[in-house]
Formats: sequence, structure tokens, C-alpha cells
Amino acid sequence: MLNIKVTNRMSHEDFVALTQASPYILPKRHIIAVTATIVLCTALVLPMPTTWTKFFDDSPASDPQSQVYLSQNQDTVEVDDSVIAHNENYEDYDIPSSAFTQDDAETSGEASTLAEHAGSWQEGTLAALPANANTEQVAATVRSLAHAQNSVQAKSLSAGASANRTEIHAGNLAQNHPASAGGDSGVTLDPQGNSTLKEFDASAGADTSSAMSLSVARPHGKWYQTKVESGDSFAAIFAQLGLPYATLNRITKVADETELILKVGDPIYFLVDADNVVLELVKPITSTQQVRFTRANASADFVAIHESAGAQLIAVNDEQGQPLQEGASLKPGATTADILAAIAALPDAQTMPLAQSTAAARQEQAEQKAKQLAAAQAARDKANNTNLNRPRLVINEIERGETFAEAGHRAGLTPTEIKTIERIFAARFKLDKMQPGDTFRVLFDGIGTKALISAVSLNTSQGRFESFMNPDDHNYYGENEFTPTAGIFRRFPLAGEIKINSNFNPHRRHPVTKRIAPHNGVDFKAPVGTPVYAPADGEVTFSGYQRAAGYYVIIKHQSNYSTVYMHLSKSEVKRGQQVRVGQIIARSGNTGRTTGPHLHYEIRVNDRPVNPLKVKLPTATHPNLAREQREMFANNVKILRQDLNNDQLAQVAP
Repeated sequence: MLNIKVTNRMSHEDFVALTQASPYILPKRHIIAVTATIVLCTALVLPMPTTWTKFFDDSPASDPQSQVYLSQNQDTVEVDDSVIAHNENYEDYDIPSSAFTQDDAETSGEASTLAEHAGSWQEGTLAALPANANTEQVAATVRSLAHAQNSVQAKSLSAGASANRTEIHAGNLAQNHPASAGGDSGVTLDPQGNSTLKEFDASAGADTSSAMSLSVARPHGKWYQTKVESGDSFAAIFAQLGLPYATLNRITKVADETELILKVGDPIYFLVDADNVVLELVKPITSTQQVRFTRANASADFVAIHESAGAQLIAVNDEQGQPLQEGASLKPGATTADILAAIAALPDAQTMPLAQSTAAARQEQAEQKAKQLAAAQAARDKANNTNLNRPRLVINEIERGETFAEAGHRAGLTPTEIKTIERIFAARFKLDKMQPGDTFRVLFDGIGTKALISAVSLNTSQGRFESFMNPDDHNYYGENEFTPTAGIFRRFPLAGEIKINSNFNPHRRHPVTKRIAPHNGVDFKAPVGTPVYAPADGEVTFSGYQRAAGYYVIIKHQSNYSTVYMHLSKSEVKRGQQVRVGQIIARSGNTGRTTGPHLHYEIRVNDRPVNPLKVKLPTATHPNLAREQREMFANNVKILRQDLNNDQLAQVAP
């Protein structure tokens, strides 16, 4: 019964707790609707990739729009300043000078690497000890070897709540030997393996009772060992060995941070009973000390015990004199050879039943996944006509009721290659007009479906159509269609009719602030999505977003000329990319601070803005370069045409 004050009165109400109350504030259908709206708005506002097929193209193809742009004569365009509508689009971005240079030096974060040297149990080193060396001396030597210089400390697991702890101080591994480290507490091991010791509170850091003694019984089981490798954590080790994570949780509840720190090369020991339950876990703390987490059975909680290194390997017998723990074979006064033999006899943790079953399950899963991937790849190869032995030349004829795409697929062309050929001839001939009896030839630069298209010939009822790849720019042209781009610098970055909203005006005055706000470029009227072309060859020095300019691109050209394109809806290039004249570099838009869709275009010389409509554009520094490009393309066409008509290239390689 709860008392809730709703007014000035006390209202007594009964409330029922719902065990399955919804964790969401809104109904699920409302959350789905809101998520779908956000995704849709993002898709409409942010720039998206041009097409997904762009990422799967095996060969580049010239854009018909680019060919139209390059074919237009912009030298005769006249702009009458008297009819220019000055629809100012405030405010353009004043670009810093650093944006017009491409820094070739790429910065990268310095990655510091630590040498990881794992210690090893070296018989030669241990053999140097005296023959009568006690176990404590051997353990100290072994631990100093295991902790070599530059060992890497792994991430420690967080400890749980504080718990009562116990500590065993043993000067050596001899039974009934008094402690030598500190001398304030001792341990005696009876024949059943029970340890009589003092108890202390780890959180208080002092003995809770100097007279109190505790008997810790040793459980049955078999010892296994593993070593910490670089990047290991307790969670990773337990997962690799197939051990339950619940066991690790019980250990972390009684452990502190120092006890769970892992170092590369550290040995970790597991005592596992006949039911594959971990009853003890031992790990080193220092070169002479270790912690042992022990429990009597699977339902009991662990107890953390500090003891000398190797103490868990003391031979322990039950009441009938039978060994409690397989692998614990050390005896008082053990020699160096006996210690080495006991360590070497401990089996690797990978041989534990749980580890073996886990490894078998992983292997089975890996084989099943490999089969699934192979089947999926085979399906993709079949759909894509993947064929490593496809000849350089593919010849086929259109059959009745068949399209070019179907005939191309039957001949061994991939879907991407079919789309590439359609784009190559888009401006001259539609492939869906091919009729039965029409033939086509496709020449590649190598064997197999990974090769690129070098030339295509269509022999149709409407005539012969050919296209050849120019190795200089990897675009396709007809024999008389190639126009050298060397030295070309076109006046405008748009195709078609040029309409200007706002002219270049370095003395423009802001209509609100009345301050000088120069207009460093020309604003072209262009609907959102209009292709923007590179007016000359160059390198992209910037492609990104700014609050005033929106999405914008900067290209550096020859002779210290640069061009700027602002308020784009999408950029088609990346920083550092080389572009050629006529290449689509962006789409016009309405991003940033604008009053409507348009393209802000600037030309700068030595980072100084000039009037794009009147500036003298640069020409080729090499007067014969264009002629040489034409001759190279003509020679390439002759070679490709010979191969295109060589039927022997259509034979499948043996």
C-alpha cells in the first residue's frame, strides 16, 4: 500500500508491479516511424554516391554528357552585362590560401610498439643452480626468466567487492617448513593437503585475528597450463579454452586489480575435475609469489590464496594415500631435474576436454562458413559470367527474340561490361535497337573477365559503330571523335545555355550591413543536380563542406590557375584526385547560405580572384602536344582494329 499526495488529501491506492514493462518511452511503431523519417530525410539532404554500380565497374567508360560538353564551342558565348539579373546570393565563403595547395606530405599518427619478450624455461639456466637447491630458489630463477625485460602488461580485469582473503607465506616448498618471508604467519600442509593459515582482510590491509586459523582443503582434479600471449586477457583465454564465463565472474569477485594483471609469457595453471569444472586457477604476481583461486566444488565461491611460486605442484594425497591432483608431483627436497620434469609433464590447456570440444566446434563452424562462402561465390560467379579463361575477343550474333544484354551474357560478357558498352554508345546508338542477325565484337586487354574493354564494334542494320579506348585517359572514342585535352581551358563549367544570376563584383556592398562584401565569382543559374564539368585538367585540392559555401570543390590547374565551385548538392571527386577536362566533378545545388539553386564559380590566379568572364585563359605550353596526342590515338586505333578483326583471338586458350 502506497500513500500518494494528489491534492490536500491523502489517497490510498493499490499498485501492481508489471514484470514485463516496456523499456521504451514510445510505442515501437512510433519509434520505427521516426527512424524511417530520419533515414529518408538524410537520403534527400546529404550527398549520395553517384550509383552503386560505380563501385563494381570493371572498366571505365566516357560519359556521354562529358562528350556533349566538350563538343560545345564556348568561345562564341557572349554575356551582356546590361541584361544580367543581379540576384545576389549571400554569403559566399572567403577561402583561405591554404586550400589552393595540395600538401603532399601526409601526416600519420606515430604508433609506438613495445618489444614483447616472453620468458622461457631454459634447462641450461636452471642447471646452473646448485644440485641441492631448494624449490624456492628454483621458482625464483624461473620467474625471473619468465619476466624478461620489456614484457608487456595486458589490460587487467576490474575486481569485484572486497572479500576476506588468505595468504600463505612459504620460504620453500618443503612440507611443514616455517615461513621465511616476513615471519608473521606460517603454513602447514597435512597429508590431505589442507593448509592451516592466518586470515586477513585485504581492504583493511591487516590481520583480522592473529589467533584465528583456517583450514583450506585441496580439491581433486588435473593440472593444465597455458601461457599468456600478446593481446591476451582473461576473457580471451577463457573463450579460447571454452571455459564458462561464469567461472571467470566468480574469480573476479574475490580478486583485486593486481592479481588479474597479465604479462606476456606468464604461465596460467588450471585445476579441472572429472566434470570439466575449474576448481583452481593459479597465476604469478611477482617473481616469487603467486595467487591461487580455489574452491571445493562448482557451487562454491572461490578463495584467493597468496603463496610461493610453484606451491600448487606439491604432491597432495587423500586419506588413503592416493594423489588428489594429477600433475602435482613435487616432494620436499626436490632436485632441479625433478622440478623440470614436473613442469614439463603438465599438459597444455588446449588438451582439456572443453578446449578440444570448443576447437572442434569452431572447426566445424569454419568449414560450414567456408562452404557457404564458396556456394555464394559460385552463385555470384555464375551470375557475373566469371570466367578466368575467356578469350581476348568475344564475337556473337543477336538471335530472334533476344536483346543485346541477353546475347552478351550468352557470349560471356559480365553485367558490368554490358552496361559499360551501353554507356559507350549511348550518344550514338541505342543497343536495344539491334535486330536478329546483327553482330558485335568486344576486344579486351587480356584473358578472363578481369580484363578491361579495349574496343567494341557493332555491325547492325543501321550501320557499323566502333569505339576505342584511349590509354591516356581510359575513355572511349570513335575513330574521329577524339579531341586532345592538352592545354584546353574552357570558359564555363556548365553545358548548354549559360544564364548568369550575379556577376563578378569585388566592390559589392552588402544590402543589410552596408559593408563591402566582394563577390569573387560568377553565379550561374542551374537547377539542383545539374552536372558541373572540369574546364581543364587539374588536381583536386579540396572537396568538403563549409557552412557558408555548402559543399564546394577546389581544383588546381596549370600556370597557377585554380577554380572554385560552391553550393553544390554533391561532389563527385575526392581530395588529391586527378581530373581531366570534361569530367563531371560535381552537381549544382542549394547548400550553404544561398537564396536559391545556383552554381558559384570562381577562377583564381595565384590565389587572387579574377573575373571568370573576362580573364585570359591559359593555353598549352607545348604547342605540339595536342598533335602528338591525336597521332598516338590514331596509332592505337589501327592496332586495336587489327586485333578486333583477328578471329584467332576469339579461340579459348587450351
